[in-house]
Amino acid sequence: MQQRLEQHYLRLLRRFDLQAADTTLQSLAETLFCTRRHVRVLLNQMSQAGWLAWQGEAGRGRHSRLQLLVSEAQLDQARASTLLEAGELDAAVQALGADPRQLAALIRSQLGQHSHNDRQLLRVPYYRPLVDLHPQHANRRTEIHLLRQIFNGLTRINEDNGELEPDLAHHWHSDNQAHWTFYLRPAVRFHHGRLMVAADVVASLLALRQQPLFAHLAAVTAQGERTIRIDLTEPDCRLPWLLAHHSALILPAEEAIRPEFASLPLGTGPYRVSRQDALCLKLSAFDDYFGYRALLDEVEIWQLPELGAGTAQGSLQICSLKLEPAQGLRPDAEPSERERELEQGGYFLLCDPRSRHWGNPARRRWLQQCCSPFQILARVDSPASRFWSPAASLLTGWHHLDDSPGEPLPETTLVLCYYADQPEYPLLAGVMGELLAEQCIRLECRCVSYADWCRGEVEADLWLGSMNLGKPADFTLMTWLLGLPLLRRVMAADDADELLRVQAHWRQGERVLEPWLARRIGQGWLQPLFHHWLRLQRPLGAQGVRLNALGWFDFKSAWLAPAPDPE
Repeated sequence: MQQRLEQHYLRLLRRFDLQAADTTLQSLAETLFCTRRHVRVLLNQMSQAGWLAWQGEAGRGRHSRLQLLVSEAQLDQARASTLLEAGELDAAVQALGADPRQLAALIRSQLGQHSHNDRQLLRVPYYRPLVDLHPQHANRRTEIHLLRQIFNGLTRINEDNGELEPDLAHHWHSDNQAHWTFYLRPAVRFHHGRLMVAADVVASLLALRQQPLFAHLAAVTAQGERTIRIDLTEPDCRLPWLLAHHSALILPAEEAIRPEFASLPLGTGPYRVSRQDALCLKLSAFDDYFGYRALLDEVEIWQLPELGAGTAQGSLQICSLKLEPAQGLRPDAEPSERERELEQGGYFLLCDPRSRHWGNPARRRWLQQCCSPFQILARVDSPASRFWSPAASLLTGWHHLDDSPGEPLPETTLVLCYYADQPEYPLLAGVMGELLAEQCIRLECRCVSYADWCRGEVEADLWLGSMNLGKPADFTLMTWLLGLPLLRRVMAADDADELLRVQAHWRQGERVLEPWLARRIGQGWLQPLFHHWLRLQRPLGAQGVRLNALGWFDFKSAWLAPAPDPE
């Protein structure tokens, strides 16, 4: 019925446009191909919808005043908004055609918390595409957060206190730390309905052996359907913690090899991916989840790359998440709460040991002093820098910088490599280029994919990157340093055997991270730049929303309190 009413209105719009006009019921009946009586019904319905104003005059043949108030584009926008609120995403996008400006405006108007047919929905914007959700691929902080909503591992680390907890395995033990036994929960289902079996765990873990963190997995075998035995090439007291790593999440063996698995993954977690395209990632609560069923029914992450363009102007900060008030409330109509926390990790520079420029440690120290965080902050012209805190190491509270005098590089060109879809990197690179140009050094920038950056196979003298570390931060930092090929190469500079010795001592439970990191930072191979202030703003109606170390919150624990009744 609504669609038929819109068709009648469009006929009027094509005849009268948005200009006030004098007309008669008979003339309108001829335009709309209906009776005069039905014209009165249509005019009344359109007036109630706010589409037109009608001043009728009594008497046959008398002219009345008609004023159309809504353009065709506004009509499309209203129809798309109604469809979007009802969860009909494809129909809403189709209603707007290919107009990206209208689509962006519609999405912004629909952000925040919603309730439809007693289902709770949260819509949030994000500044870049989220196209790869495969646990065993290279993943950034937001992908890691989403993976933990979609999948489970044998163990997990509590986001709040950093303690190790059971997940798909309810108990485990080891006699000598080289041979481990894990006991699986029964009746766990994947999102497509199949029960998880021991073979899924075996296949998922064996696929990890090509990764440096898990290269010591000698064998993974099933001993019945609920018991897994893991044999290592060397003892590792930290294995249960390592199995909580995002790359060790458990996948359905027959599905994980599908080419489209990365965009439409299947896990056992509290949320399943119900939609994934260039516009929207939609997570729906999994009713057969083995734990507590998620309180939020749906989470939609609208992927709006144009938001990233606002970073340099300060209209968006990539470590800020704002949840809008309930639909129908003004942004200032409901009190909001703000959380913020200084991240562990942050921006850093790496000197590539393959470069001919960095053989002399005095030159690495010179670079550290030339492009120090304080020098960059003095030059950067962006409100985003308000949320950068100069770093003296990769963890807050640590100080590992060496203030010894450096030796300037001769006039040359340096190649800096960073990864795409990180709006603040060009900003930082531009300022560093200015600082180096004053020392007769030209900085050439190359932008690559995140996967290529992690591998470090591009020819470059410098690498710009960032890391966000979950709890416990020292454990997570060690897995970063040992797990990424690029970082392993830098951390092994000058002494490749040292990396292996440090890794062996770490697996034995020794505290080797800080002295090892202090040497690499002091030698200038790894140069900390900034920690971010992670920020979360939420209306009071959003309950159970707590900022985590990745700048997000646990979706399954959040829920939306009803909006207060108007007085």
